[in-house]
Amino acid sequence: MDEYIEKRRDLINEVCSIVIRSKEKDHELFEIAAIHRELLLNPEVALTKDLRCELEKRACLRLDFAEMKSIKGQIECVKVEKKLVCPIGQKEIVVPYYGDCGHAMEKKEALKYLKGNSKFVCPHAGCNKIFTKNKRS
Repeated sequence: MDEYIEKRRDLINEVCSIVIRSKEKDHELFEIAAIHRELLLNPEVALTKDLRCELEKRACLRLDFAEMKSIKGQIECVKVEKKLVCPIGQKEIVVPYYGDCGHAMEKKEALKYLKGNSKFVCPHAGCNKIFTKNKRS
């Protein structure tokens, strides 16, 4: 009996994978196969109208997810260029000045901000680490 159930489960899984791979997705066939798979995995459960509706919803979601995965490869990735903006001058950073925390700011603005001191608090919101003069440039 267990061998029969195993063969049936394998067959149902094969049907589901064929439907997922096919160009024209047969939603009804996939729903029926998914219902049979659930009933096979839970033999003590009786198929009521409510359970059937719930299983059909799950099958639709599973098939929609499979469709999304199949078109994932068709999506063109575009390179996004990250531009750093100085928190003091609010302009794009040309010559970066980095702190120990990893935040960057424009070197000219950093030197103005220093005003002769060798250390200052990072001007990025929420960061309170110390910038050290001429750390990395």
